[in-house]
Amino acid sequence: MKKNIKDFTPEIKAKIPQYIEKYTQGVFDGKRFETFKFENAEKLINWNYEQCNFKKPVVLVASNPFEAQILFNYIKKNKEIFTPILYILYCIKNEIELPKELTEIKTKNSQLYNQLYSQLYNQLRSQLDSQLDNQLNSQLYSQLDNQLSDQLSDQLNSQLRSQLYSQLRSQLSDQLYSQLYNQLNSQLSDQLYSQLYNQLYSQLDSQLSDQLSDQLNRQLNSQLYSQLRSQLSDQLYSQLYNQLNSQLSDQLYSQLDNQLYNQLRSQLSDQLDSQLNRQLDNQLYRQLYSQLRSQLIEYNNDYLFTSNVYSGSYGAWFKFIKDEFNLESEIGVTLDSWNELYQNSGIYSAIFSELVCVISKYPKKVYRNSNNDMHNLNGVSVEWDNLTDITGFECYYINGRNLSKKYFESISNKTFTMEDFINESNEEYKSTCIAFMQEKHGEEYLVQFFRQNLQEVNTFVDKKDEEYLKGTIGGMNIGVYTLFKGEINNEKIAYVRCYCPSTDRMFFLGVDEIHNTAKDAIASLYRIPSKLKSHIKSISRQGERFSTILTDEGKKVLKSMSEEEISDNSTLKGAEYFDKIKYEF
Repeated sequence: MKKNIKDFTPEIKAKIPQYIEKYTQGVFDGKRFETFKFENAEKLINWNYEQCNFKKPVVLVASNPFEAQILFNYIKKNKEIFTPILYILYCIKNEIELPKELTEIKTKNSQLYNQLYSQLYNQLRSQLDSQLDNQLNSQLYSQLDNQLSDQLSDQLNSQLRSQLYSQLRSQLSDQLYSQLYNQLNSQLSDQLYSQLYNQLYSQLDSQLSDQLSDQLNRQLNSQLYSQLRSQLSDQLYSQLYNQLNSQLSDQLYSQLDNQLYNQLRSQLSDQLDSQLNRQLDNQLYRQLYSQLRSQLIEYNNDYLFTSNVYSGSYGAWFKFIKDEFNLESEIGVTLDSWNELYQNSGIYSAIFSELVCVISKYPKKVYRNSNNDMHNLNGVSVEWDNLTDITGFECYYINGRNLSKKYFESISNKTFTMEDFINESNEEYKSTCIAFMQEKHGEEYLVQFFRQNLQEVNTFVDKKDEEYLKGTIGGMNIGVYTLFKGEINNEKIAYVRCYCPSTDRMFFLGVDEIHNTAKDAIASLYRIPSKLKSHIKSISRQGERFSTILTDEGKKVLKSMSEEEISDNSTLKGAEYFDKIKYEF
């Protein structure tokens, strides 16, 4: 018998906040970071691969998502070095017989490997110790070597372990650190990189080419490099979504009548999903994702709905429906299994390939304001750990808006100048700078900051009817525009101060200094092809974007316009603009 609306009792509704608390527990206060265990993380990753009929990958751990991207990119760029090592681990984990070429080497040239071990380790290590910080090479080496050490002894003798040890300690030592430096525009000497790289390869290529390079690479390279290069996120997502999500929807929703289903969709969306989505996805993933993308030349997809910070929102939704209504289904067993693995994994995000998976831990702490927006006036808003100084991920946010470290520090120590403000082209960043100055140093400081170069000239107030205020905060600052004019470095400047109707955030928008009224100045930001000026029906504005609705005649004119005519833009006078504008958000 299907569950109906009567089964959605007040007692069940009262449990919604408990699910929000459960699935955000440890995310913001660092508990998930503190309790991270590799074996638990590996279990969740293996579950994802096994569900999609892939073999278990080699799992590496990064302390933050930026570091995970750097490690994965480095491995891809140096696949000739890492692929054989990773493949040995891959074979061991999946109980695959190791290639014959690898196992034969151990009996042929033990003296060669011992000699290589001694020469390469001593020569490269001495240079690294004196010239490079060895944080990263030791961290990544230890992850690979710890997985090898206990298992290799059963399958390979100490001579091959020595060779692997040599490769991990020497090849990773010089190349990993220098590659990361190159990617991050560091000042690491090209000469040093070239010296270490050539020194290593001149010995390996000359002494091992016939035994390892030719045989192993010829048989494995094309196959393994594609495994390393091909990211599985899309494929895993597709298969898991089809298997897990579709079955959960079919098997669980089919036990609810339409009225209860619609009620749950409405109430859980408003109270459960929206809260978790805002805290876990919109704030802690999507905003950081934007910052992450901006700092990387090559970004690797690190989103999978079963192994991501957002997974808590997904799990809470289905677990609430299944557990609180006591729904029994075959897929429910899979849901419970996955949910437990996810809750214990400590995985913030993961980059997937067939051969290796690089996971990121959660932050050590997330600072937020009363609205749960990422916010900290005294330092980073998201505090991540990092294996080295050069793979740190510094996240500064003011009321949920990203701010560069440069601006955060200059505003904090009051060295941020009007020139800095003028030179910043992004109006969102400018608004965040204003908000930070206002909260950090007070209203009087903000006033003086602008008054040093600007004088108030004119104010215009455009008050809208209530019907046009839907979707806004309804504050007193809506529709208030103030023109400021001044001079800096002998150059005349002008700005209009206005407020976002949706958030009440203050903006100073640059305008042409020829305007003498705020009404004309703000209207000058709107542009339209000259041929369409007389065909405007209405205008709407959202931030820096304008939307224009044309009359029927204007639509016909637009279709017949040439590219040159479309490019011939002009502005409106203040009276014309405010007569046509209806909505601002």
